[in-house]
Order: sequence, then structure tokens, then C-alpha cells
Amino acid sequence: MLLLGVLFLLLGLYVVVAAGAYGRTWDEGLQNWYGEAVLNWYLSVGRDVGFIRDSDPRDFMPQHGPFAEVLIAAAQRLTGERWHTRSVMGGLLGLAGIAGIALCGRQLAGWWGAFLAALGLTLYPRYTGAMFTNSKDVPFTAAMIFVLWATVRLLRRRDNMWDAVSLGALLGAAMSIRATAILWYGVLAVALLVTRRLKEAAVVCGVSYATMLALWPYITLNPVTGLPESIAAMSRYQWFGEVLFDGAMVRGMDLPWQYAPQWLVVGSPPVTMALALVGLGLAAADVARRRGPGAGVLAGAPVLVPGVALTVSQGPLYNGLRHFLFAVPGMILLAVAATVRLWRRATVVAALAVALVAGHAEVAVAAARLHPFEYMYFSPVAGGYRGAHTRYESDYWRSCETPAARWLTLHYREYTSDTHPTIGGLLPHSREAEPPDAFTPDDVPRFWVSSFHPVPPGASYRPIHRVVVEGVVVCTVSVRD
Repeated sequence: MLLLGVLFLLLGLYVVVAAGAYGRTWDEGLQNWYGEAVLNWYLSVGRDVGFIRDSDPRDFMPQHGPFAEVLIAAAQRLTGERWHTRSVMGGLLGLAGIAGIALCGRQLAGWWGAFLAALGLTLYPRYTGAMFTNSKDVPFTAAMIFVLWATVRLLRRRDNMWDAVSLGALLGAAMSIRATAILWYGVLAVALLVTRRLKEAAVVCGVSYATMLALWPYITLNPVTGLPESIAAMSRYQWFGEVLFDGAMVRGMDLPWQYAPQWLVVGSPPVTMALALVGLGLAAADVARRRGPGAGVLAGAPVLVPGVALTVSQGPLYNGLRHFLFAVPGMILLAVAATVRLWRRATVVAALAVALVAGHAEVAVAAARLHPFEYMYFSPVAGGYRGAHTRYESDYWRSCETPAARWLTLHYREYTSDTHPTIGGLLPHSREAEPPDAFTPDDVPRFWVSSFHPVPPGASYRPIHRVVVEGVVVCTVSVRD
């Protein structure tokens, strides 16, 4: 309990201190607009439907659940500030997920389980490194963690309607962030219907839908057709871009079956992955011996269900493992279940202790070296960041452009006497986050800032600053001769 308290104290301080260090992403501008537009719908008591009227039909924004974005927009309205508030709120939502996995760990393995689960998610850089800027996948992962916790409580205590109500509310909130949460209804169908807990199943379904009606305006306005339309829109989402995977450019709509499992291997800390596989094996052994749904079986569901669904559906995936980040907490809980069971065997205690300390130390050192780009973590199995960045997507958010824009804001006067020099290459989000007020757009600008876009043809530019991660240049600031 003391270790858990210290961990959350450090995490809270980190959210406050480090929130401003993380660069903006290309997705945040649209998501921020959506949150503000939906908040306006609530504040106008349903009269302002700009979240539908002003959105591009190709983006399917109304069909995306807005719950996390509305929370962020409400905080921005209270503080009167946009981007730093957004970062802090993202950090707090991510911190809520770590609290949720601690609750899961305690249900499965007591206080040591709670601490190990919270530590495991804290030291999963692709979660904690993205929580300040990814307002979709990280809050959704946090919500699904609480859904898992409520499911465990419901299955362990019969005839408790309050557990069914709380599970329904949490599942509805998760659906109101991302419709992918519908996968969990399959888990509940097996867990509740097979055990003939029909009344509890009906309560979960009814409360979850009522929660969606309250938190998702598109469903409120279309109570019968809204949810099926949203699920259909997400399942047939057309994305024709290419991704860098295992050294080759592959269409997002035509990925190999091993995309998801391979990304979990190369993007996860080795100690977490190894112990999760042990936990999965122990869970399979429990099933074979008919020991019932033990801790490992319950932890394995959030890994296996999305894994099988992604493999079967063959839907478009991109940006590393962020679209199935919600499978990671189950993997961590499998690792916790394995750790607690192996710890009872005197013959492996010393080896397990060394593996845990060494494995977590590797992650901590790698995250510190990557800061503030922890979301680009790669396992030593893949050669770390330096060995894997040319074979897999790395800075897919282009967040390195924000520190580059900040540098240029401070130093551009050293390279030009113009009071209003021009700049190009930056995505709008970088300029909006750190506005270099003197800069104006131009076809052949004075300065060029970009992570991978080439400079305009026919112009000569020379580099004046580089953003470097692990010795690799991820963004360059250039000036036109």
C-alpha cells in the first residue's frame, strides 16, 4: 500500500510538471474542435448541432463517441486556456487508467497485485508517453480497464444489482469514447448467459444503453439507428494510406495477419511480454484442468477477445499499436497473475526478482532517453528505437514539430532581419500550439520545419536546428539561402 501511494504521488507530480513538454499531434486539432462542438450542444440544450452540421462526412466524427473530448472541453472552458489544459487533462485521464488497473490487480492478487499492475502500466511507455496527447485511445483504454474491474466484481459476487448497474454505466461510458467497446458484450454474453444470470445481463445492457444516450449526442438524436450506424461506420472505415511495417510499406487496408501480435512484441517491454505469455499458459492449464475462471482466465479475456477480433475482421490499422492499446492492460494483468503464482515457488524467486528489476530498469532508462517521445518505445527484441525506427512507424503523430517550432520562435531573429518572415512545412497543430506570431505562410517560405515533408522544389535550404531522439534526427529546421 505504501509503495502504491508513493507511485501515485510521483505520477501526480509528473502530470503537473511534465504536461507542457509533449508536442501536439496532427489529430488533436480535429478532436479538440469536436469536443468543443459537442459541449456547445449540451450548453445550448440541444439547439446547437454544429458537431453534425460542420463536420466532414468522411471523418465520421458524430459517430465517434465524444465523452473524453467533452470532459477536456469542459476543463478548457473553466480554465480559459486550450492546449496546456488539454495536456493536463490527458495526463489525468491516463492516471485514472493506472488507478483502474491497480483496482484490477487488487481483485486478482491482493495489494501486491495492485502495485505490480500499476507499476506495469506506468512502465509501458506507449501508454504513459501518449496520455498527454492521445485523447482517444488512452482514455478508451482507461475506461476498458474499469469495465474489466467491474466485470470481475460482478462475477465474484452473485445477485448484486449494484455491480450490474456500475458495470453497465462504465461500459456505456467506454462505448461513448470508442464503439470498439462492443467487443466486451461478447465476453459478458459468455460470462453471464452461460451461468444463467439473465437478470444481471439485462441490467448491464439497459444501463449501458441509457449511459450512451446521456453521453453520446449522436445516439441521443438517433436512439434507434444511431448505435448500429456508428458500429457499421467504424467497422467499414476506409483508410487507404500505407504504413511502415517490418521494413516494408503496407496498405492499412491490406495488413498481414501478424500485424497486431508482432506490434505487441516489438512495442512492449520484454519482461511484460514474457510474463504475460507465462500467465496465458497458466490460464490455459487452469481451463484444461477445469479449475474454473481463475485470475489468469479473467485477465486473458481483454487480450484474446480483441486479438481474435482484429485477426478475423482484417480492418484497417495504422500508427503502431494504438488502435488496440486497450489489449495491453489485460496483458499486464496476465503478467501480474503469473508473477504472483511463480513467487510462491521458492526455486524461481531469485530469478523472477532479477528479471523484474532488470526488465523494469530497462524500460525506465529507455523512457528517460526518449522523453518526451516515450510513445515511440521499441523493445530491445527489435533493437530498441535506433534499431527499429527504420522498420516500423515511429513519430507517426509528428509531435517533434512542436519543439522545433518552439525553438524557431526563440531563434528566428538570428537568421533574418524580416519582422514577418514566412514559414512552411509545419502542420497547423504545431503552429497553433506554439504560435510564432511573426510568421506568415508562403509558397517558398523563409523557414522550413518538418519531420518528413521535403522542402519546396527549386529552393535551396540549409539546416539550422535538429530535433534528435536516440541519436536519430526526427525533425529539421531549415532556412532558405
